[in-house]
Amino acid sequence: MPTQELTEVQQIVQELCLMNNKFMNKVFENNIPAAELLLRIILKNDKIKVKEVKVQNFIQNLYGHSAQMDILA
Repeated sequence: MPTQELTEVQQIVQELCLMNNKFMNKVFENNIPAAELLLRIILKNDKIKVKEVKVQNFIQNLYGHSAQMDILA
């Protein structure tokens, strides 16, 4: 890979963060260990166990507001 192309790729990777929806989807899609680590850090609970992970999951509510979950674990 030529040096200029490598530099462009490195710049793109450095700019990625979990607040980017497409990147977050790829990081957490079917990735139980990553979701478990994130929840353990946020909730300050090392005993959390994740059984399943879904990204961009839509929950329909016929009686009120529906919701779209970035991550459902």
